[in-house]
This record gives sequence, structure tokens and C-alpha cells, in this order.
Amino acid sequence: MNPADSNSTSVPLLRNQNLIPNRRQPTQWKHLAKPCLILIAILVLSAPVAYSLSELIMVARHKSPAVSNLIELLIPSSKTSRTTTKTNDSTMTKLVQKSDENFSPPAAFCGKRIVGYFAEFENTALTRKQLRMLTHIVFLFAFPKNGTITFGGESSSQKFEEMRRNVRKASSTLKVMISIGGQYNSGEFSGLVSNETSRNLFVNSIATFVRDYDIDGVDIFWTWPKHSDENNYLMFIRELRYAFTELQKKLNRKETFVISLVISRNVNHLSKLVEFSNFVDFINIYSFNSYLYQVGPDSPLYGGGSRNVDEIMKYYICKTGQPSKFNIIVSFHATYWEGAELPLRDDSDDIFKDQNSAKGGFAVRWRELLQQKWDMSNIKFHNLTKTSYMWIPGPPTRFMTLEDEKSLREKNRYVADHNIGGITMWTIDQDDGDHTLLKVVSSAELCTGDRRNEIKYKCD
Repeated sequence: MNPADSNSTSVPLLRNQNLIPNRRQPTQWKHLAKPCLILIAILVLSAPVAYSLSELIMVARHKSPAVSNLIELLIPSSKTSRTTTKTNDSTMTKLVQKSDENFSPPAAFCGKRIVGYFAEFENTALTRKQLRMLTHIVFLFAFPKNGTITFGGESSSQKFEEMRRNVRKASSTLKVMISIGGQYNSGEFSGLVSNETSRNLFVNSIATFVRDYDIDGVDIFWTWPKHSDENNYLMFIRELRYAFTELQKKLNRKETFVISLVISRNVNHLSKLVEFSNFVDFINIYSFNSYLYQVGPDSPLYGGGSRNVDEIMKYYICKTGQPSKFNIIVSFHATYWEGAELPLRDDSDDIFKDQNSAKGGFAVRWRELLQQKWDMSNIKFHNLTKTSYMWIPGPPTRFMTLEDEKSLREKNRYVADHNIGGITMWTIDQDDGDHTLLKVVSSAELCTGDRRNEIKYKCD
């Protein structure tokens, strides 16, 4: 018997396709030898070309958001499918599992951080699309009460829990964090870090919170420490890092817990920034609201003296020598004034005007601009400051400063060109339903730098 005949179901099919060699026709193999040799030669010669082409594709992916999006559509590498077939008598069931656990935004491929604040005080729901465009999500806020971390109420706690569950279901790589403090909840910081006993209470409460809620780290949002607080603040951060290291060992956790700080655009707030940077993963620069008590652009890249992003980032990066340690915070809301004088004229460096009798500034979420009948065709771009604005001649006159796609692309380019670590958004739930602004920030445009932690400023 021919060995192939032992399989009564497969052999006839094979024979019909002439795939089983006939022992009485050995000359058939001779006809296959030459094509096989040609095929092997083609494969050997094409390997270097294929490798070079793959390298070019990866470079193009980092350089061009259009190429990156095309590749994601054609090659959904972030998703894995597994099909299991079950046979039960005459029924067959296919079980298909799809996982988004390893999905990362385009900018993450070159190591950039895309950090989104998610606010308890906003009313929009978190979406899977948003999560796919982030590397870190940070809930606003928890705060210390008598040295113990707590929420502002039951609704805040529930919203945080819902956010955490949604993230864990959607991704295994997205970092979940809690921001502690904030503009209205930093009152206890100074007293809590002032002595060893209260610091230990505070640190242990944070470590317990992180463990119990199964999150990846904390964002310390102290607005703003005084000079007399700085030494105690540094000891607190150092002790928090030690507590997190011990917790990591206890839990057999592979990754370190994340600590980030928010610091002011006022470069005189922290003089020991180098020491702080030794114990934190990254530092968010609160670089918007630059107009203070005047009328002007919210976050100008250039112009207006020392209050622009370029001057602020130059100071911090030259001081620490670590550009990749920093994130620029951008806002997803606009600010406007009524009865104001136009501050942006003829690319003059004088980009701020006294408010005088003007009313404002009033905040408007990006997602509410159309609802409030703002005509988006009125948005103009100021070339010196690289910011977007609206000017309504009135009466009454209205000046609005805002981030849009164009101004955010300028900030993307700035972050990439200066090897800065990433961008933090205040807040992702102020974006529209299409996630217009978040898409820009998370794009591969952030990957046009050289990836090295090299200083691109001329430091004094």
C-alpha cells in the first residue's frame, strides 16, 4: 500500500491536485529543480531590499502622521486576534478574542509622553479613542485631609474608579495616575512636609492609596510652594520615591511607580530643580495663562519677553540639562475678553495689553465654541507668537486666545526640535467629540526630533 493511502480523506484530494509524486515518474522532480533554484536566488537577493524598505517605512512612520495613520489602517499591529474552534457533535462555535492591550499613540513610538488630565469637574465620558491616544492619564483631583489622601466627594471617587476600570480594560500599557493638590487644594502641603512625622503620614497615605487602587503613580500639583518650603518639599519627594521603591519590591512589580510634578512658569519658584529631577519621572511646566492680569495670548511660543514658552523652557532645561524630563502643558479651552484692545499687532513684541475696563477673561471649552456661536472661520494665526486667536471688532470688541490644530502643530514641532519629553493636556474632556485637538498632540509629528537627550538651546 502506498503510505499516502492510509489517509482516505486527504489522499484523493492530493492526487486530484497532482501533488503526490508518482514513483514511476521520477523525472517530474527534474522539472521542479530549476524553478526552485531561481526562487531561492530571488529570496536571497531581495532580503536586503526588503530590510531597507522596512527601515524606510519606520522612518516615514515617525516623520509623517499621514504615513503613520495609513500603516495603522493597513497593518493593525496593535490588535491581536486569536480564533479557537470548538466542535460539539454537529455544532461548531468560533470564539474570537481581540485585544488592544499593546496599543500606543504614534508619538509613543519615539518615547514621547502624551499625558492627559481627566477632570472630575467635567461632564463628558471617557472614550476608548481617547485612551488609545495617551501614554498617561491623570485624574483631577485627590487632596490631603489631615495627612490622608481623599476625594472631594462620592461622585469624584466613583468617577475615578470608573476611569481606572475603563483604562485597565482598554490597555495594559497606559499609565493611570492621580493628581494630588491643585489650585484650591494645596493649603495643607506646607504643614504636611514641614516635619518628619507629618511627612511620613503623608507619604504612607499616598503609597497606600496607590496600592489599594492599583494605579501607576501620582502627580504632585502644589500651587505654589514658597522658598521656605523648598527643602521640606524636596525631602518629601525623596521619601515618596523611597516608599514607592519599597512598594514595588513588596508587590514584585516590574515597572517603577511614576512621580510627576507640576511647576510654575515662574522660574524663581524652585531653585533646587536638579535635585528634584533625580527623584521624579517627569515635570509638567504650567506654561499657559501667561497673560496674568492683562489681555494677550494664552501660551505664546515666542514674544512678550520672559513670559513665553521658549524662554521658560530654555531656563528649566539649561538649569537641569535634561530636556526629556519636561512636558509642556497646553490648554483645551479658550479665554476671551469683552471691550479689550487688540494685543497682537504687526508682529510687535508687545503682545500683552492692560485689561483696563475690559471684562474677562472668560473661559470656553473647545467643545463648546460652536455651541456658543463662535464662528471658527474668524480664527487667525499670529506668526511671531505662533498662537491662534479671534478678534471681533464689535461693538463690543472681543479678543479670544485659544489652541487650535495649527497652534498645537507649532508646539509639537517645538517639542520635537528641542528634544522635550512630551505634552500634557488640560484637560482631554474639554476637547470635542471627534478629539480634534488630542489627535494633533498624539500624532507622529512629535517624533521628528533626534530622540537624544541633547540640549538644543544656547545656554548662558
